[in-house]
Amino acid sequence: MAIFSTEKEVKRDVTPTIIGNRDSITGEIHAESDVLIDGKFKGDIYAKQSISVIAGGCVEGNFHADKVIVSGKVTGMVRANQVVIKGGGLIEGEIAYRILIIEENGALEGKCALLKQNVLAEDAKEA
Repeated sequence: MAIFSTEKEVKRDVTPTIIGNRDSITGEIHAESDVLIDGKFKGDIYAKQSISVIAGGCVEGNFHADKVIVSGKVTGMVRANQVVIKGGGLIEGEIAYRILIIEENGALEGKCALLKQNVLAEDAKEA
């Protein structure tokens, strides 16, 4: 069975973390993958990739990620290289970003600050 010793390990994609539309979770998430929120979440999220809050999603807490996309509602502090607030999306609180995009009918109520360097997951906390 020499074939098994010469085969390379199959590289698997990282499965995203999903909070469904009927889910309500409180706690802290440390993710290597994308995080998708369609339900309710209260707590902090540290993601090495992106965090997306779908139109029905509602979050109360803090985000640290490479990219944050909001179509629902976020209350708290967002720290990311890129923040996108989609139409109908709302962030109430503070954001620190390198790139900020607010689409028509998207809203930000709070303070914002431009970051001078990239946000790394290690900068916030190890995921």
